[in-house]
Amino acid sequence: MHRKFIQTNLSNLQTAQPSVCPLTSELIANDILSGTLPEESQMPYTNQFALFYGINPATAAKGMNLLVEQEILYKKRGIGCLPRRVHARN
Repeated sequence: MHRKFIQTNLSNLQTAQPSVCPLTSELIANDILSGTLPEESQMPYTNQFALFYGINPATAAKGMNLLVEQEILYKKRGIGCLPRRVHARN
C-alpha cells in the first residue's frame, strides 16, 4: 500500500510541476521505497541531501517540501521531516 501511495503522489507531482524539484522528490521517495529511509525515521537535513545528490540545497529543500505537500513526508517540530507511515485501508 505504501509503495502505491508514494508512486501515485509522485506521478501527480511530475505532471503538476515539470522541473528539477520533482526529480529530487522522486530520488528521495525512491530512497523511502527501497528502505534506505525507513518510515517514521528522521530524514537527513537538506544540506546532507544536497551533498549526497550533488544538487543545490534550495533544490533539495523544495523537493522535500513537495513531498510534504503530497503527504509522503511530514514535518515534526524540533525533529525535522519524517517519512509518513501509510496504513492499508479496507
